[in-house]
Formats: sequence, C-alpha cells, structure tokens
Amino acid sequence: MTVEKLVTELTTSGLGSLDPGKLGELKRLCRDDRSGATVVEAFTHIFKALHKGHAQVRVSSLQALNELFERSHQFRLLVIEELPQFIALTMGAYQKKLPPPSSHAKRLKALATEYLYAWVERFGFAYQRLVYALRYLRFTEKVYFRPAARAYKMKDPDRIKRQHEAFVANRREYMRRTLVAVLADYMNKKREIERTLVCANNCFEALVPDLAEMFGIEDRPAKPSSGTSKSADNETSLVTASNDNDEELDEIMAVMAANRHAIHIEFDPEKVLDVEETEGNSAIYDAVRDNLKVCVRTHQPLVDTWMARLDQIDNAIDIGVSELKANVRLLNGRL
Repeated sequence: MTVEKLVTELTTSGLGSLDPGKLGELKRLCRDDRSGATVVEAFTHIFKALHKGHAQVRVSSLQALNELFERSHQFRLLVIEELPQFIALTMGAYQKKLPPPSSHAKRLKALATEYLYAWVERFGFAYQRLVYALRYLRFTEKVYFRPAARAYKMKDPDRIKRQHEAFVANRREYMRRTLVAVLADYMNKKREIERTLVCANNCFEALVPDLAEMFGIEDRPAKPSSGTSKSADNETSLVTASNDNDEELDEIMAVMAANRHAIHIEFDPEKVLDVEETEGNSAIYDAVRDNLKVCVRTHQPLVDTWMARLDQIDNAIDIGVSELKANVRLLNGRL
C-alpha cells in the first residue's frame, strides 16, 4: 500500500483513534527508507489533510503527525518549518477559525495543546522554535496549557522523575565544568591584569604629585625611650606638663570664645590633578593610554564574563566557589 493511500485511510476513517495496523505500516515504510523520501512524502500528505475543512479529519491527521513526530528527527524538522501554519490549523491561532463540527474542533485544539506541550518537554532543548511557539501561544494567544501539563505528568510520572533527576545531574556537571574553566582562566590572566593595573597606577603617581608632599605634611613617628628610668621620669614630667597645658588651653579657649575668627581655605582639586601633557611626560601619557585601553577593551569584559558565569554556580558545588567569586569581585573593583 502506498504512503498516500495509507494517510488517506488513516485520516478519513472517522474513528476516534488511528488504525494500529495501518499506522504500523506507515511507520515501517518511513523507517525502512534510508533516503528520507518517504518521510517527506508522509509529511506532505498529512499536512495536506490538516487543511481539510472538517475538524474530525484534522484530529486524525494530528494524531498521525504526532506519531511520526516522536520518532523521526527529519519529520520534526519539517513540522517546525511549518510551525506557524500548524498552530493556525490545529489551535485557531492568528484569528483562524477551526472548521466544524464544534465538538471535534474542541478536541482538536485540546490535542494540539497537549501534543505541543509534550514536544516542548521532550524536544524543546534541541528545537528552540517549539519553546518560542509555546510562549507565544501562552502569552499572546492566551492558550491555557495547564490541562496539557497535568495530562503529560500523569501519563508517565516515572519518566518525569527521571528527566528531573537527569536535569539536576546535568546542571551540577555544567556548574562544575564552568567553575573549572573560570578558575583556570582566572589563574592564567590574573598576573597580566594585575601587572597592567600596577603599571597604570605607577604612571598616575608619576603624573600626579602626592598631596602630602605638596603641602609639606610628614609623618613623624615618636622617638622611643632609651631606658626604664628615663621612661618613669618622662611619665612624671608628662603628667605635670599635661596639667600646665590644660590650664593654658582653657585660657586659649576663653580668648577664642570672646574673639571668634573665620578662616577660609580655597582648595581646587581639579587644579591639583590637572597635569598638562608636555614633551617631558608624553611617554608617561602614552603608557597611561595604552594601559587604560587594555583595561577597558580586554580585561574588563573578561572579568565581567567571569562574574556572569560565576553567578550561575551554586556555592554548594565546591568549597572554592565563594573565594573565587570574592577574588573576581575584588579584581573587578580595582578595574
């Protein structure tokens, strides 16, 4: 029996379910043809039946399409290429009305939502257009997928549990690999980034004078005492001097309270930090520009990538995750 005749008899039988014998024959023909021509022919005839103006024919066509969709990668690609047309013919999307009778039209839409949800759960990771179609139907066309989700979970709860366990295991493995990759990249690039930062900082220090040196502020550490006897004498003299100083300080505060004075100091940090480029410091300016260019164009995007990837990793995966995150954030702050 030819593919066209099989599809015609399957889709026009008027039964609630497909004939197992004819469906098995159609699957066998598609499976035995290594060239893929039979799959294309079956898709063409099934999709042609979906255009029929009778909802019951569309229901049978959808059932046949789902059987081949779950078993053939080539068939899935063909359906995904015509996905907008498929959801319009089976769900009434894009303001397309489903054909009569109304009872079969309702069943057609319910089956289509159930099948599409199952396709997304099983194949969505490999065919992103299925995911986009489901999101569009859910948020734009306001298609209700909760019954489809409930039916999918009740259909095979063991498989749902296995899929969840596999997802968790794959997620943990992905986080471990990401951690290893980021750590290796961090250890490889850390010295180069720090060398660039040190060079840029040295150039800035050469261009911008130290404010403490400009205003003659020096740190003068206290001189250590020479011996215990001198320390005791010094302590006694300090107590006496402290009492005298307190009396002098009281007199000074009294005078200041009677005659208040305001001291106004103008300090413009821009003038202090504004260093013009000259022939003498042009080499330092070139070094500053080169180092800043490397920081902005190379190091900063790299560190941002590390932070984004580390944010996806759970701290419970490894002991060193928190430490690596802290080190990367510290490096990002320096940049």
